[in-house]
Amino acid sequence: MNIRTLRAWHIGLGVSLLAAAHVDAAPMLPVTQALAGDVQSLAGIERVRMKVNVSSSVQGLEKHAVPTMTRMFRQILKKRGLKVVDDDPDAPMLRIAVQTHRSTELPGAVAAVYHVSVTQDVVVERLGKKVNLPTYSVIHGMLFPEARVRGEIDRPAVALVNHIVSKIRVATSADARSRQRGAAPK
Repeated sequence: MNIRTLRAWHIGLGVSLLAAAHVDAAPMLPVTQALAGDVQSLAGIERVRMKVNVSSSVQGLEKHAVPTMTRMFRQILKKRGLKVVDDDPDAPMLRIAVQTHRSTELPGAVAAVYHVSVTQDVVVERLGKKVNLPTYSVIHGMLFPEARVRGEIDRPAVALVNHIVSKIRVATSADARSRQRGAAPK
């Protein structure tokens, strides 16, 4: 076998393998990913109760942050299409908790932990009763220079609330598509 014959043989073998792989391949179909149960639990939420809690070792931050954040989150939720209700005990609760403390390791820094969750009444079949549980939760940590903590404490919380609202939209949309196809949600 000379070099030309060997090269032609390799090219022929390569083309044959590609053709066989192409014929054998299944058609490419879009894949529908199943949503996780915690995201599915957010489907259909249109109104929420809301509670903002700030616990801080930075003097005066709690008094400043709670009313400011409460007002701001009401506006954000309204703008994103969710109604904030105070008098409906059946509405899911959006809890926004921020805990800050001065860092002992980094002088002049304030550590903040954000916990944003949706709690709802859920039936626990094993217990045979309804209990109020967090069904979706996001936790985030952040370090701030102490001089800027008052002006920036709410920004990560805004991002987390927007994240949860986006998940509500995804779950609601997936649930609606599932119902249109006539399939029961899994």
